[in-house]
Amino acid sequence: MYDRGFKFESLILGCSTSLIASITYCFPDIRVVAVGRIIHGLGIGVFLPASVSIVLDMALEGQVGETLGWKSAMYGISQVVGPSVGTYLADFFGFQTTFAVTAAICIVPLTLLYAAKRKVTLPETVHKRYKSKSRLADIKNAGFIASTLATALHTIGYSGILTFLPAFYDAIGFGTVIYGLYAAIAGASSIGVRIFGGKQADRRGPRDVALLGCAILLISYTGLCFYPLPPLAYLMAFIMGIGLGFWVPGIQLLGFKDIKPEARGLGSSIYFTCADLGLLLGPI
Repeated sequence: MYDRGFKFESLILGCSTSLIASITYCFPDIRVVAVGRIIHGLGIGVFLPASVSIVLDMALEGQVGETLGWKSAMYGISQVVGPSVGTYLADFFGFQTTFAVTAAICIVPLTLLYAAKRKVTLPETVHKRYKSKSRLADIKNAGFIASTLATALHTIGYSGILTFLPAFYDAIGFGTVIYGLYAAIAGASSIGVRIFGGKQADRRGPRDVALLGCAILLISYTGLCFYPLPPLAYLMAFIMGIGLGFWVPGIQLLGFKDIKPEARGLGSSIYFTCADLGLLLGPI
């Protein structure tokens, strides 16, 4: 689907399903919310591979890492605004109002994507006779395999923080704002570093940048084990954001730099499938 010229359509479909999921979250029925969660997961699964594939197609020669860094920085901004605003809305107005606001926000990217689709033309990168076996052969390289496995292992640990840290704060009587501030600090500290890390990945190679990010993340995770409460937990969040800023563009460039345009959609799909597998296994 991604490699046959339907990348913008995939982005629009992903945003549309997120909008539907946000609407279902407004209902006070756990069964409806569970269905919405499934829809939301499907939307993310469609959106993320297409977004990376488009970035790789539009990146200039020698600036793939920097372009991935800019994309990652936009995600960092969302990690600042989303948790900080969302947790305050949840604490003061309730979760139904929060999800209603989320549904309204989902309309914005849909509008932007429709406008961009009319002005940007992405070529079909796979010929009709270009078989799946050929694309699988194109992604069988050491960089992609190492990047995919490393991302899966990282998300196993990262999902533990996403799942259990807010539950821990809730169990000891803290509000959702405490974790929202933690996530916002991590997102804020990573924004500029993601762009810088992408540039360094282009210049010095993605492996060294990814290793630096991994080392910094290890420091932050270890520190969080000893200092899980604010204010020192916020220092760990700041360090974690810096680590993510180097890790994300470095590990993505390592995985995708040697993949042919004809196989980028398939490669990004496999990459994010392994990342989602880590998110599934981590809380378990």
